[in-house]
Amino acid sequence: MDSYVFLSPEWVAAAEALKARHGGAIDEPPVSITINVHITETPFGENVEGHIDSTDGLEIARGALAGADVDLTLTYETAFDLFAHRDPQAAMTAFLSGKVRAEGDVAKLLAIQGQPPDADSVDALRSVFAEVIAFTEGVE
Repeated sequence: MDSYVFLSPEWVAAAEALKARHGGAIDEPPVSITINVHITETPFGENVEGHIDSTDGLEIARGALAGADVDLTLTYETAFDLFAHRDPQAAMTAFLSGKVRAEGDVAKLLAIQGQPPDADSVDALRSVFAEVIAFTEGVE
């Protein structure tokens, strides 16, 4: 299987193809929120902007949303570390140490932590994430 640099255009294309294959396997999150994610200092020379929108199903896509509930900004290195290690405690540490800057309704963002998805969605998420890890360069 080919592997791609995290968040590179090729990686994003592979992630979008995976999303299309899995369709509605993952239920709508229990918290309705819109989040813009801004990744800086990428190794391929351009910042990456994307968003997460759970107001009508779950959408993870490129580009920022106008009027999002929360804007997150973090460096590529921090984003990769959080993604590669999948450690919720590391995410909180990064947030508290200023490696992740959040603007907007942070209380709504924190509410997501207390609302785990149902068991079927957890299984689907694990399956999808395993596929993403498989095509992400440098993640074991």
